Amino acid sequence: YLHTITCEESFSKPYDFIEDIDTSVQEVDPNAGFATCDMEDVIETIETCIGGNEENQVKSKTPLLIDTSEDKKMLTFFKYKGVVVELEELGWSRKKQAESKISGAAVMEEARRRAVLAMKHGKTLALNFGKMESSCEFKD
Repeated sequence: YLHTITCEESFSKPYDFIEDIDTSVQEVDPNAGFATCDMEDVIETIETCIGGNEENQVKSKTPLLIDTSEDKKMLTFFKYKGVVVELEELGWSRKKQAESKISGAAVMEEARRRAVLAMKHGKTLALNFGKMESSCEFKD
């Protein structure tokens, strides 16, 4: 530290030194700032996301729903209320895909077929990517 009047150097903090660094403890948000909802409010939340709001100039958004339940409640919900595309096989290694005799092209063709089905009947299209690792971070 350099004293501004006497120009003396000091290696300890002056008694009237004010620390500029914020030392408060910040809580970690497990949802990383994303909105959450209960199962009862899923439809209303989705409609709010995709509908937008011209009064507040909120643009339409595509919702990303992440189900953290052990019994896959979201998957079951959308099997009854929409069309589900299973894409878990695309995340498998090529070796595992070959052992299971699954090709990426076949999975994508099935996804295309299910998307057309959802559009024809006006249903919600849900993409199931299977189990995601906990190290996955959705930022930026």
